[in-house]
Amino acid sequence: MNETTDVPQFPREISPGVFWLNYCMGTSPKTPELHLHLSIFLVIGSEKTFLIDTSLPTMWRGIEPQLREALAGRKLDYIFVTHPELPHSAGLPNLMEQFPEATLIGDMRDYHLFFPEYMGRSQNVVPGEKLSLGDRSITFIDAAIKDLPGTLWAYEDVTQTMFVCDGFSLTHDGDENIDPVDVGRELRDLEDDEPVHFEGECAMLTSELPSVNIKSASLIIERALYWSRFVKPDLLFGDVRKLFEDYPPKLIAPSHGNVIDNIPEIEKMVIEAHELAYARATEVAG
Repeated sequence: MNETTDVPQFPREISPGVFWLNYCMGTSPKTPELHLHLSIFLVIGSEKTFLIDTSLPTMWRGIEPQLREALAGRKLDYIFVTHPELPHSAGLPNLMEQFPEATLIGDMRDYHLFFPEYMGRSQNVVPGEKLSLGDRSITFIDAAIKDLPGTLWAYEDVTQTMFVCDGFSLTHDGDENIDPVDVGRELRDLEDDEPVHFEGECAMLTSELPSVNIKSASLIIERALYWSRFVKPDLLFGDVRKLFEDYPPKLIAPSHGNVIDNIPEIEKMVIEAHELAYARATEVAG
């Protein structure tokens, strides 16, 4: 990882017309603070605009000014919800109210139960389907790493950015030597003045981070993707690599982690994090 003297801010344009918006969430004050992203992303096309996920309603106050700045006077045309889990969909009422011309888009199989009032403004899509934004298009992808059956990823063809929601989850806690997993699976105590999160890390690309804590990432993966305890990572990432062949990414944009620009290096780390989660479950099972 490279040191950087710049302190990037949100919204950050990570590639031409692709903006990263974020409200970062810390852990309990009783533990060393691990910062976990709840990111959303905005793609600006020549004709249409496209938002990926919604964050939480409690974070709307921080997200709205970022969104307005990135839109720069444009209206919001599409709100793509990758899946109906709360961090990805619960902010939808704020968005639908503030942008009355926007269309909710995604795998709509369950949304009539959660948001029946928006079904008249919704559009169902399936894996492989494309959506034109004018000078660029979005392809909807059956997620290789999913926590719900209807989870979709998205791929923007001009900048070759892949939006992977819960896939490739990372934390940025400032110290790769912190081990967050002890016998009780609690975060160990640190001195109050020991840094665990550095200025600007929230908006850094992975190549700009001073370090990535694989053990912390494994804990997030274990809790967010329960099934990861029972799936061998080599099988899982075989599917990921096949997807990368079909849709080669230059950037990977996860909801819960820094945007990834050094993909081969970070892919190895994420695989290792999955292996740690799998090994812990195997050890507990006996």
